[in-house]
Amino acid sequence: MVPDLDVERVYGIRTFWDLEQNQGKHTDEEWQEAMAELDMRVSQIDAFRRIAFFHHLILINNHREEIEAENPYMKEAISEALEGIYNGHGGPFGCVIVKDGRIVGRGHNRVLSIIDSTAHGEISAIRDAEKALGTHDLSGCELYTTGEPCPMCLNAILWANIEKVYYGCTISDNAGIGFRDEKFDQLSGGREAFSDFLICIDRKACQKLFEVYNSLEHVIY
Repeated sequence: MVPDLDVERVYGIRTFWDLEQNQGKHTDEEWQEAMAELDMRVSQIDAFRRIAFFHHLILINNHREEIEAENPYMKEAISEALEGIYNGHGGPFGCVIVKDGRIVGRGHNRVLSIIDSTAHGEISAIRDAEKALGTHDLSGCELYTTGEPCPMCLNAILWANIEKVYYGCTISDNAGIGFRDEKFDQLSGGREAFSDFLICIDRKACQKLFEVYNSLEHVIY
């Protein structure tokens, strides 16, 4: 059974009991019984969180093995996306940035977890790479993402001077699971001019990732 109180609320109740105890409103026996009950509730919540955490790890690892991407960097991007969707962070969009054969940045969609409409996977990875390299200029870098970048991310990629983008699912695939990329893409005039810059790889693997996402309870935004 899932505990009906979170740890923070339990500690709040404990503080309230401590105050009342100091004011002489409870006997020592009543206070000790209350503290024992609250300590037990904290233990239950901690145990439930540990079970949920390891359950998520098992599911993520199982899907990592099931979703077979040919490109090793796309496989890493898929792993990022799996971590995000199983933690309720946002959509199935994971990303890694590579320079000289080494991953220098990674990220996944965190729109829901940090309440930030700009926290797409590509943006998160760009921020991570720039912090790691100590520069805003990502010249010489390539980006691998599970979904074709939306107009916002595409422009951020261009501003960061990233040289090439490899994506899995297409804009149409994104629309198929409820995202509005296609609509915004039409408003910005499409992306025919980027045919040599945006390259689709491992689409089938990323479509399997999208199927996993669709099978989970999720929020469309």
